[in-house]
Amino acid sequence: MDELRRFAIHDSIGLEVLRHDPCAEAPDMGMFDLLSDVLKEADKEAVPVPMLLPGGTDGRWFARLGIQTYGFLPMPLPLPKDMQFTKLIHAADERIPVEAVRFGTDAIYRVLERYGAMP
Repeated sequence: MDELRRFAIHDSIGLEVLRHDPCAEAPDMGMFDLLSDVLKEADKEAVPVPMLLPGGTDGRWFARLGIQTYGFLPMPLPLPKDMQFTKLIHAADERIPVEAVRFGTDAIYRVLERYGAMP
């Protein structure tokens, strides 16, 4: 609330917390190198960037158990020119190209393989 007041919301606007799901104070970036390496191997032009995406996910349930989740969703962009990605992601008719699913599935599989082999 203090940060909202300091940077975004004027004092004249009332704020009230209706619900709060716990989360870590600071993200654990321990897997970022692994995720980055896999992505760069799959796409030589990839530039992995950590990002905070506001929204609701099932990760909040894991957070209650002290487990951080990663929103690792590798898919090649740009998509076909006629595909309006922002209108399709999480929309009623959500879809992505089959090749994007294949790319992402392969990348996630490689992460799991390497993670399982880590000491």
